[in-house]
Amino acid sequence: MSGPRRKGWPGRSFASPPITSAVAASPRISAGPGSGIAVLHTGQNGGAADYATAAFWFRKAAERGLPDSQFNLAILSENGLGVERNLVEAYVWYSVAARQGDKEAARRRNRLKARLGVKALKIAERRARRWRALPIDATVRAPRAQSRSARGRAS
Repeated sequence: MSGPRRKGWPGRSFASPPITSAVAASPRISAGPGSGIAVLHTGQNGGAADYATAAFWFRKAAERGLPDSQFNLAILSENGLGVERNLVEAYVWYSVAARQGDKEAARRRNRLKARLGVKALKIAERRARRWRALPIDATVRAPRAQSRSARGRAS
């Protein structure tokens, strides 16, 4: 694989090669809408990796329902990159992304299932079932258009 490619991974808008040897097995860090800032902090563009900052921004996007960010946050959680290693957390995010049709997330969730104990698996599955996305604030994504009457009063 050589550098970033558009539509490089199934279901991904942008993807790059593995980010570190710790996740070299088959990770893909990708930028869906809203997670571009996080990808910049993974070191994929030649800069130094800051996984804590990447995890912060992936979480913001993941909490709002973006499956690419959910998958990426699961990878960071599974491998302890920028966050404490937490297999339950990774399982939850893989599950949530899989629920939105991410086949690779489903495969990784199923593989991780074998590594969790009965109690941890029960907790993870309950959290995944109960998970709901936060609303996306439309005013953050696009400035409000000023009404004609308001424009007329401003002059």
